[in-house]
Amino acid sequence: MGEDCLTISVWTPVRAGRKGEHGWHRGKKNEGFPVMMFIYGGGFQTGGENVPYQIPAQWVQRSQNLIVVSFNYRLNVFGFPNAAGLSEQNLGLLDQRLAVEWVRDNIAGFGGDPTRIILWGQSAGAMSVDFYNFAHYDDPIVEGLIMNSGSALVPLRSADTSHSNFSFVASQVGCGNQADAAAELACMRGVPAQTLEQFVGTYQGSGATPGITFAPIADGKVVFDNYTERALEGKLAKVPAIIGTNSEDGVPFAPYNPSGPNQTIAQQALLSLFFCPAVVTTRNRLAAGRTTYRYEYRGNFTNISPRPWMGAYHSAELPLLFGTHPNYRGNSTPFEYAVSAAMQDAWQAFARDPNGGLATQDWPAYTGPGGAVRIFGADGTVAQTRDLSVLEAMCNGVPAIAS
Repeated sequence: MGEDCLTISVWTPVRAGRKGEHGWHRGKKNEGFPVMMFIYGGGFQTGGENVPYQIPAQWVQRSQNLIVVSFNYRLNVFGFPNAAGLSEQNLGLLDQRLAVEWVRDNIAGFGGDPTRIILWGQSAGAMSVDFYNFAHYDDPIVEGLIMNSGSALVPLRSADTSHSNFSFVASQVGCGNQADAAAELACMRGVPAQTLEQFVGTYQGSGATPGITFAPIADGKVVFDNYTERALEGKLAKVPAIIGTNSEDGVPFAPYNPSGPNQTIAQQALLSLFFCPAVVTTRNRLAAGRTTYRYEYRGNFTNISPRPWMGAYHSAELPLLFGTHPNYRGNSTPFEYAVSAAMQDAWQAFARDPNGGLATQDWPAYTGPGGAVRIFGADGTVAQTRDLSVLEAMCNGVPAIAS
């Protein structure tokens, strides 16, 4: 469920902390470095800063012109308790806002530019980025957004309006039969965190019924139930965004088969959970006049995809972005290194200048069906621009997309 306390980690170029005769070296023309803040995924259930493939040291070392920040946020019952006695339920998302504010106030001390912060996330982290986009549209602090395989329209919400999940956990750890919600909450606050984590983790993994889950819930403050409407009203940050998916994002969400997943199920998972929410999110942004860049990752590399049928599975792009792809299962091919460099350079160009940086990468803004989508790692080509309107048309009427 993540670390036991809230922490922030900052990776800086070597020269960011070296003082010369003209002051701190912070980049070209003595400016601060652009800052990429990463929000990890994990379905709002698990995750942390110490996932090996998601350590950005090698990327920062290669770049020498970028700062990458990672931080943890409360998850599962700690981050999204949905307790009747609380006035705030989406605590993990509030942690994320606090982290952005901390970086704004402190990153200059690490050589960073507080006016060039990009908020970037993958999966639940990408959902978080979009939640943030709508919740803090009038004071976003950040200058750009990147959403890898996720947006606010992904149908992952708590529907537990009766607060039954929290009360069930309370009943199992000695806090049942309390006089009221306030007493229940007070009792739960006295239960050791390790006890709660062990019970919830064991119970969720056992397949027992009733099932329990703790996830973001619409509260009208940081999570909403009418994102399309809010987009059309202009209630989203006036900053550019990169939005994309992986071609096999749905594979981990189909029943496991050592010979490969049921392709029909995997394709439906791709469309309903990732690709179509990205399409609708992009359409909403276009209607609101927000600049958006679209991508799809299609790399299939054996040292990070142990089975060839996994392809560009959910999160497979992260080792290439973080530069960790050669670390654990054998060295990478020259083509894999080239795709990694192309993606890193594009993300960094966007961080340097969200409004025009991607023009240096031959990546045009998306203009609608038939518009340009940047494809990474497909058919032996490092990066290319394609029209995905045929695939996008499959999203018309997909019922699982949240509003």
